[in-house]
Amino acid sequence: MQADLPRAVTHGVETADIGFVGIGMTHGVILEAMDILAARGVPTQYHQLQTLWPMLDETPDFTRGCPCVFVVEYNATGQLARLIVAHGGEEAHIESVLIYDGVPLRAEDLVQKVIERMDSRRHKAA
Repeated sequence: MQADLPRAVTHGVETADIGFVGIGMTHGVILEAMDILAARGVPTQYHQLQTLWPMLDETPDFTRGCPCVFVVEYNATGQLARLIVAHGGEEAHIESVLIYDGVPLRAEDLVQKVIERMDSRRHKAA
């Protein structure tokens, strides 16, 4: 059955250390944020889900292969991130970006979250 389900679409630089996972209306914001980050010299990749359930192996695999994955979702509880982890995703690599205040996420806000995460990683390494 899983063989017949739509596979995720991958965007960006496959070897990038920063990745995004999203579905539905997060798509445009993620692509725009990727463009902004690329212009700043920060390569990224994006795993655009096409099938949410059953969770295909490719999604947890993506989180295991990318050191920092921002799961962007329009809810307060991180349902998608938890679903990915429950199916073998690498929890230590996942950073939830939760939007639930009724205001659409802007690409600049997502870029800021990525930059803050990169800065905090640099401080930990120092």
